[in-house]
Order: sequence, then C-alpha cells, then structure tokens
Amino acid sequence: MNSIPRIWFVVAAISVVSEAVLADTVWNKQGVAVEGEVLRDEPGKPLVFRCKHKGEWRTFEISRDDIRKFTRAPGDQSDGADLPSDQGEEENSDEQASTNGEDRRRHVVRKLPQPLVRCAELTPLLQEIVPAPKNAAPEVVVLHLNGPIALPTVADIGKIISSGELDVLLDFASQRNPLAIVLKINSGGGRVDEMDAIIERLLQEQDAPKNHRVVAWVNLGGSAAALTALACKELVMTSQGRLGAATFIYGNGEAVEAPDTALEQKMAAMRDARRRQVATLTGRPLAIQDAMEKPEHQLWHHPVLGFSLEEQDDSEWDAYDADENKPLALDAKSAVDLGIAVGIANDAKSLLAALKLSSDTHVVDIDLAAPEFQAGLQSARAADESGNQAIKAFEKRVGKEIDDAVLAIRAATGIQMANNGYTLNDLRVFRSAVAKLQSPSIDSKTREYLKKVNPDRLEFYELKLAHAQRLLKRARQATDDASRADGISIGAILSDIELAKHSLLEVQIGRDLPEE
Repeated sequence: MNSIPRIWFVVAAISVVSEAVLADTVWNKQGVAVEGEVLRDEPGKPLVFRCKHKGEWRTFEISRDDIRKFTRAPGDQSDGADLPSDQGEEENSDEQASTNGEDRRRHVVRKLPQPLVRCAELTPLLQEIVPAPKNAAPEVVVLHLNGPIALPTVADIGKIISSGELDVLLDFASQRNPLAIVLKINSGGGRVDEMDAIIERLLQEQDAPKNHRVVAWVNLGGSAAALTALACKELVMTSQGRLGAATFIYGNGEAVEAPDTALEQKMAAMRDARRRQVATLTGRPLAIQDAMEKPEHQLWHHPVLGFSLEEQDDSEWDAYDADENKPLALDAKSAVDLGIAVGIANDAKSLLAALKLSSDTHVVDIDLAAPEFQAGLQSARAADESGNQAIKAFEKRVGKEIDDAVLAIRAATGIQMANNGYTLNDLRVFRSAVAKLQSPSIDSKTREYLKKVNPDRLEFYELKLAHAQRLLKRARQATDDASRADGISIGAILSDIELAKHSLLEVQIGRDLPEE
C-alpha cells in the first residue's frame, strides 16, 4: 500500500478528474479533486483510495488530515481488495517477521513477485563448482544463508533465503552423506510463508527416516530467521551472534492481531501444533518460542525449575527478558547459558570443536553469493529478465481491460440509478463502453516462460481469463441484441461485467480475492 505523496495529490486531479463517468471523489485541503474508487473507509484510519497515476491505476492511503471532504458515487465501486502498484509491496523485514496472510479485515492483498522460480538452474551449477568428495572422506557441508527470507527469484539467488533455494541446497548437501549440514544464518527475518516452508523441510530432514544432522550456525537470527534456527536440533552462535525478536508484523510495521475468526483460529491451531513438533524434535522448551514471538511474555530461568514466562521474585531466578513490551532476543553467551546453543564458533575449526567432530574433518563452504556462482547464473538471469518483461506487458494489458471494465460499470450504474431519467447519450456511452470489453489472451512468450518457471500460475491465469472472457462475451451479446433502450437488462449486464473485472483483478495480482 502506498502513502499518497502530497505534491502528487495536488497535481493528479488535472488529468484524472476529467472522466465523465460516475466516480468517488476526494478533495484535498486546497480544494483539488481527484476521482477514483474508495476501497476502504474506516473511522480513525487513513482512507484507502484507488485512482489513476501516470496513466496506471494505483492504490493509496490518504491521511484524514489531508482530506477536506470526499463523496461516494451511487453503487458499490470497490474492487473488494487493494490493487497494488507495479512494484508491489515489500514484505521482507530486516528485523521482524512479516505476514502475507489472508487478512479480510484489512482488505490487503499483496502482489507476489514474478516469477516464483523453482531454482532448478542451481543443481547443475552446484555439481560443476563443488566437486564430489574424494574417497568418501568425512566432511561437513556449510550452507551460507544470507539476507531476508523471501520468495525465490533468479535475480536474487545468493542475496536472499528462500525455500526454493534451500530445497536445492539441502538435496545437494544430503547426497554427499556429510557428518553434518550446517546452516550459516545471517538474516533479520522476512516472509512467514517462506519460513513455514523452510521449517517444514527442516523437520523432514531431521526426523526419521532421514535423520540428518542439521545445525544452525547463527550470526544474526532475527524474527523468522530465529524461528528457522530454532527448528534445528543443534544451534551454534558466533561470538557476536544474536537470536530472537520473532514477533509477527505486517509489512507496514503494525503487529498482527490475535486470531478472532474461525479460519484464523484454525490456522493458529495448526501453527501451535507445529511449534510443539519443533519443541519435541529439538528438546527445547516452548517457552523460548513464546517469549520470542509474544512481547507480553517475560523469560525467567531457574537452574532446577527451568523456565517461566512470568516475573519471579526469588533470587535464584535469572531474568533474560523482564520487559513486557519487548520480545525476547538473546546474545551468544545467554543462548549458551540457557542451553539453547551448544557452543560459540567464529571459524571452521571452532565450529568442528563445538560439534565435537575431529579437527581434520573437511569443511565444504557453499555460498551462492560467491563470484563463481553469480557468474554461472548470468544466462538464467538474462532469460528471467526477458520473461519478466513479457509478464509485465501482459499485466499491463490486463490492467487496461480492468480500466475499461470500471468505465463500463460506472456507465451501467448511472443508467441503473437514473431509472427512466437517462439520456440517449448516456445509453450511447454505455453501449460504447461495453463494446470495448475484451479479455486479453496470454501471448506465446509469456506462456512459455510461465510453463517453465511456474506452471501453476499459468493454469491460474488461463482459468481466470477464460471465466472473464465468457462473462464479457455474454455482456456484449446482451447489449448488441437489445433493439431498444428498455430492452437492455442493465442488472444482468452489470453483474457479468463486475464478475469479469473481479477475475481480471485476480489475474493481475496473481491470487484469489475474497468475495465481499
């Protein structure tokens, strides 16, 4: 969601307010009007408003202090969801976990980056750069995980941590039958959905029948990265390492509210079940995760009685987090003292010592940020960039059809609200708007690219576009068949166009929207 720039808010009306159709209108303090659609109007919160900016529809949050007044056009013009800008909204956090969850109350829909690659380009590159072990010599494989936890793209390989990359790295490492797979983590956190996928994979690696020894080696483990590290049976800290502060927040920095709907409660129950799985697998108490995720919990420790999430006045209890407003974050010494970490290591030699492995064990470092890996990904990135450009062009065509649908809906709404008071010009504008409605098809370049990197998304696009095409064809046919003004079934045509627009919006943002 964008915050609307004050300067833009003054000048945008010059090009936007001229459309002679029904529209919601916002006036700023200087009396300048901007037409568009009010998507959310909640007392005490910024107005969420969608309008054209530089020829494209954008969604903004406008402070109430910047608004003189606003009016709503008759009928429901809301998209039912926030339409992000081309750049989308950043969901990664360098400090705390963020969520991309289904949040109907906030009407937030985030645009997933394109494409969601499967990181298949990595496997042959790993085989080429990292030779197979000689004579089955014992080794430890260290996988460097740097940057925010985010969705995988070819462009960001080596700069982020994603479930796609980690799947490939773990597959590659496990085939070498190492004594241990070490995840060298340096991350402030990021996307919760990617963290969930990573944790699921780590649980599978360490549980029967695989029973692989997976170790987290943490320099910076914030938020989602902290919970990822805690999913490893063993944890080693660097001397300057930090671990914790795992509260869940939205991309705008606000805390995620406690679950209150049946669906949210159901999802929370499943998360709690997985937290218990992690605690059972690793042997670490749930109190550690509770204190890191929930600021209201404190963390006190007793040498015999263990942990407490409430304040203790006995001198034998040590406070590791006595603040009810901040989540738990541990330094290296505290993590070791509490038994969360098995030791401290700053280099390969001390890492082997902490893991109680022989000092002559070979350590294999795999860092995708290294020049040899980055050079090997150049051709894949070139193809990715070309595919991305094709997708952007396709999305722009979809956006144009959404604009046309909005104009047709407004024209139809005007006739519907006017009953018999509409003019022949109103009817002409309506018929012209409906005649323009077409659902774009997927061009061959976009189709081939998506077939390679994300066939599920291609299938989703085709399904939604086919649905929109059927609805718009029916709306055009109904308009063409009418021989006179009173023969037009405005209500049915309007419903078809609105449903088609909904499907096109789902194509543009790449996911299903909740029905309002």
